[in-house]
Amino acid sequence: MDIQEVKMYFIRYKYVIIFFIVLLVLLLTLTTNLFLVNETEVLTYENNLVSDVQVEEETKADTIFIDIKGGILKPGVYEMGAGVRVIDAVYLAGGFTDDAITDNVNLSKKLVDESVVIIPKNIDEENSVSFENNYLVEDVITEEETSTNESIVNLNAASLEQLMTLSGIGETKAKAIIEYRDTNGGFKNIEEIKNVSGIGESTFEKIKDFIKV
Repeated sequence: MDIQEVKMYFIRYKYVIIFFIVLLVLLLTLTTNLFLVNETEVLTYENNLVSDVQVEEETKADTIFIDIKGGILKPGVYEMGAGVRVIDAVYLAGGFTDDAITDNVNLSKKLVDESVVIIPKNIDEENSVSFENNYLVEDVITEEETSTNESIVNLNAASLEQLMTLSGIGETKAKAIIEYRDTNGGFKNIEEIKNVSGIGESTFEKIKDFIKV
């Protein structure tokens, strides 16, 4: 077939040839678009998976577990949101029992994961947890308490109200101090106060500069 014949052939079938060329271009374009769409969907799916994992991890990071026991209506382990405080755990656990001792419990303290909150129920239990429970008010000395303690309290002559001005000494412990001095004929020295039920070394260190005999 010479050049002249090729030209004649092209002229005769040029519309058919153009049609197939256009069809081929359209097919190539459609295939490319489908490939891009699929690739975009895959990337979107992968990104969604990553986002879901991140959200799940963030959710876990915002959740803590605490164990609350003692003078509580529903003691147990509870799942709570991060940043909650002791009072929130108390409400979640049904509130205090009738025999709960709350005077020395720091209800405003913030909780962290794996926290254990023990609410004393009676004088014996209060003594047993006073150096274990990180949520007792005895762990915190405020400026107000410091200024109140500027006056020296005589252990052998102080009233219930005067004893209660000492840091970490609530009504229960103040009554125990009075009972001890009445039973034992008074205190011989300030160190003897550590023999009083519920008062240990940490409490003594806070009040030793503000008491006398």
